Amino acid sequence: KKEMDIIFSDFKEGSKEVINEWTKLLSSTNATIENALRENIKQSLKVLSQAINGASSAQHDQTTLFLVRVILDHNGVSCRPSMIDLTHAVNNITKELIGTIRNIPRLESDSLTHPTTDQTLPSFYDMISSNKIILK
Repeated sequence: KKEMDIIFSDFKEGSKEVINEWTKLLSSTNATIENALRENIKQSLKVLSQAINGASSAQHDQTTLFLVRVILDHNGVSCRPSMIDLTHAVNNITKELIGTIRNIPRLESDSLTHPTTDQTLPSFYDMISSNKIILK
């Protein structure tokens, strides 16, 4: 972001066309960053899913992801941790994984004002964490 502001300082006195091109560059760069972050999160969640489901390939050996104790007593059979506890742990891990992008800012030039819109664009985190494909 800081570097983009430094670069923009060379163009800020330019014509309206230059400013429009700069705005297009920022928009395009933001879209590229958002797509890269989305794909990274999707791939990370896919790896997590494969680890949970025990999917293996020739490249990876299976490793123990969870240790569950099955206990047989007078009350019947129980698991510790319970499936609810494991589900909760996986959900927390997923939230934390998606949360790694929470503080990545969009590129905007502090010097550039957008007279056509006063709206602030949603953060990368807001866009990706609400993406239906990511949430499946």
